Amino acid sequence: MWNMLVAACVLHDLVIIPVYVFDPPENVPLKVLEWMTQIFWQADLIVGAFTGFYRRGTLILDIRKAAWQYLVTWGVFDFLLVIMGWLFIFLDLVEDGQADLIAWSRTLRAIRFLRFVRVLRWLKLRGVTEAFKEPKGVRLLILNHLLACCWWGIALIYPDQNWARASGLWDASVLDQYLTSLNWSFAMLGVGLSSIRTTNTLEIAFFVIVAFRSLMTYATLVSSITSLTSALSKIKEDETSEFRLLRSYLAYNNIGAELSHKISRFLQHQYHLRQEAKSAHANVPLLELLSPTLRRELEYARNAGSMEKLDFIAELLPTDDLQVLQVLQDLAVNAMTDLVAATKDVIFLCGSTASHAFLKINGPLSYFSSQDDEEHQVSVTEESWIAEICLWVSWVYQGDLVAEDVSRFLERAYDS
Repeated sequence: MWNMLVAACVLHDLVIIPVYVFDPPENVPLKVLEWMTQIFWQADLIVGAFTGFYRRGTLILDIRKAAWQYLVTWGVFDFLLVIMGWLFIFLDLVEDGQADLIAWSRTLRAIRFLRFVRVLRWLKLRGVTEAFKEPKGVRLLILNHLLACCWWGIALIYPDQNWARASGLWDASVLDQYLTSLNWSFAMLGVGLSSIRTTNTLEIAFFVIVAFRSLMTYATLVSSITSLTSALSKIKEDETSEFRLLRSYLAYNNIGAELSHKISRFLQHQYHLRQEAKSAHANVPLLELLSPTLRRELEYARNAGSMEKLDFIAELLPTDDLQVLQVLQDLAVNAMTDLVAATKDVIFLCGSTASHAFLKINGPLSYFSSQDDEEHQVSVTEESWIAEICLWVSWVYQGDLVAEDVSRFLERAYDS
C-alpha cells in the first residue's frame, strides 16, 4: 500500500511539476496537492529508514542495517528532493509584496520543472510498475508531456529571442502555450505537423536531441509491434500443431466422433487456461529456480486454505512450531493433487474402495446417494471434504460423485 501511495505521488510529480514552467495562475487544488505530496515525501524519508530489504534473496529486518542500506542507496537523494520541495514552497509563501523576490521566484518557477527528477523513484517501484503494466501509449503520452514542458522551458532561457516570440505565443494563454508545445512534441515523433521554427543555438541542440529520441522511439515501437505479432503468431502455430497431433492420434486409434469431440473441447479449454497461467498445471519456468524449502512453502500456501478445512489440521493452526509447519508443507507437496474433471466425468462410484478424499475448488459437482431405495442428489459445496473418513479407516464410497461441468478439485491420498 505504501508503494502504491509512492506511485501516486510520483505520478503527481511527473505530470504536475513540469507544468509549473508555464507559470500557471494560482490554483487551490494544485496547492493542496503540492502540500500533500510534500508531506508524504517527508514521511517517506522516515519510513524508508525503517523498511526492511532483500539481500541475495534473504529478507533483512535489522533496523540499523535497514537504515544504513537506505542511506547508501536512496537516502541522500530523497533528502535533497525533500529540501528542494520545501524551498519552493517557502518561496511561494514569502513572495507577496516583494518585487525583487517575485522576479527571483519567477526565475525559480521557470526551472521548477527540473524537480521531475523525482520520477527516478520509479526505479524503487519495479514491482508496482510490473504489476500494473501501464500501456505503451500512456508512457508515450507522458514522455511527450515532459518534452512539451521542456520545450517551453528552453524558450524561457532566452526571453528576448526564442521560438515562442517568433510564433506569437509569448503572451498567449497558458493553455495555448501548453497545447502548442505538446503539438510540437508529437510532431517530432512524426504525428501531425508543427510550424514552429528554432531561433537560437540552444533550441537547435534540443531539437536535434529530441529528433534522435523520436527516431529511437519510433524504431522501438516498430520493433515491439513486430515482436508481439511474431509471438502471437508462434503461439497460434504451436496450438494448431498440438491439436493437429491430437486429431491424428484420435483418428489413428479409431476413437469415436462423440468422444473425440468431448476430448478436444476439454483440452482447448485447459490449453487456454494454461497459456494464461490460470491453471494449477501452468508451466512457470522461473519456479524451477526455487530452493526445495521455498517450493514447499509455495505449495503449502497454494493448498493451505483447502487443508485447513480438515478439522485436525485446523486445530494445529496457526502455529510457530517449525516441525508442524514442515509436516504440513510435506503434506501439501506429497499428498495433495490438483485435478480437473470434464463435463459428466465420474469421480468415483458407490461401493468402490475409498482411496482418496476430495475437496471441490470450483465448478459444479453432484453427489448421488441411495436412501430407502430412493436416489438423492446433493450439490457439493466448497465447505468440507468428501469421503474424509477414508483418511483414518478402511472405507468404501457410499455414493457417486459426478462433475456436472468442467470442475477443479483437490485429491488427497489416504496412504500419504
